[in-house]
Amino acid sequence: MQRKEAIDALVTAVEEMEYGTVMSFSDIGHIIQKSYGDRAYNDILQAARKRLIATGHMIVNMRGIGYKVCQPDDYTGEGVRQMRQGAKRIDRGLKIMDHAPVQDMSPVARENHNRVNDRMRTLQAAMAGASVEIHMLGTNKHPLLAAK
Repeated sequence: MQRKEAIDALVTAVEEMEYGTVMSFSDIGHIIQKSYGDRAYNDILQAARKRLIATGHMIVNMRGIGYKVCQPDDYTGEGVRQMRQGAKRIDRGLKIMDHAPVQDMSPVARENHNRVNDRMRTLQAAMAGASVEIHMLGTNKHPLLAAK
């Protein structure tokens, strides 16, 4: 089975499943005709996951078991989880920037570093604010919710 055919097969299979259905790693391997652990298996799985999200379907990893077709009520939580992971990656990127050997950089590289560092700090602050607001929305204590 070619890569595109395997992706199509997995997407179709998931779209036909009920919410909450669990697929083991071997079930997925059977659908895409690849062995779990192969590079092709992971490539096909990730491509299918991207396509599924674009069609309003999502599968989430169940550590050590396989994947589960996401329940509609779980989409918001999964979106928030992804946002928090992104914020952690921004923090990690800033740690790299903080410890960069700026004094040893060429003038052009130093100027670029300073521009990127400033923008990353702005982004970090925006993400921190968004995280607090999302938390407040989730607890129904957001000031805009009371206005409704």
